[in-house]
Amino acid sequence: MSISSKDSLFKTIQLKAWYKRSMRPPSFNELYYSQIGNLSLEPEETHQLNAGILYNKQIKKISINGSVNAYSNWVTNKILALPTQNLFVWSISNIGRVNVLGTDFQAGLEHQVSKAFSWGVSATATLQNVNDQSDPNSPTFGHQIAYTPRITGNATLSANYKKIALHGTLFYVGERYSLNQNVSANRLSPFSLIDVSASYALQLKKKHTLKIQGGVRNLANTSYSFIRSFVMPGRNYFIKLSYEF
Repeated sequence: MSISSKDSLFKTIQLKAWYKRSMRPPSFNELYYSQIGNLSLEPEETHQLNAGILYNKQIKKISINGSVNAYSNWVTNKILALPTQNLFVWSISNIGRVNVLGTDFQAGLEHQVSKAFSWGVSATATLQNVNDQSDPNSPTFGHQIAYTPRITGNATLSANYKKIALHGTLFYVGERYSLNQNVSANRLSPFSLIDVSASYALQLKKKHTLKIQGGVRNLANTSYSFIRSFVMPGRNYFIKLSYEF
């Protein structure tokens, strides 16, 4: 069920809201993967409620857009995978009831300076509480579930000149916990990463394009980990060649 405002009501703003009930069965890997799969998993059942506002504005050669979405999800039989004995032995189980309350923000600006040159900036951020609501007598009741940060976001700056494109992106992942119990011993520090890239598109013939892209990931050589003790790559480089037709 959904409702939204028409363009005739507001010129630059659209309002929307929707409700959905959904069910997600366990995946094949969650059920059968060696040493990890759990045949006793129950399907996730979710009630989702979302309300948001979208904004779009054109000012001469500048396009501005933004959105805010607030949502609340009630999940029963939440499926969660966690490492147990070590990084290579995981456990997948239903943890009961989880309540999700969050907000997504998005904003962007693009300036078409000339026919040959344009630049833009965009940013997104998510704030969310994903709390275990299974058992009021449990030590994890009301705690953020494992490996789910309360704050995440990214910002991108891009520029295009004829067939050349430049991109720079900043990623941020806030603190999270390695287990469902939110104590200092389980806390994982927040981290941020910077990626930069450049590409060149060569038009071979009508509707056929050869694109060459290269860049640097983790430019600042930040030491970080998504999963406790599983250290991710430092500064690394890539080259990508693609053919579109």
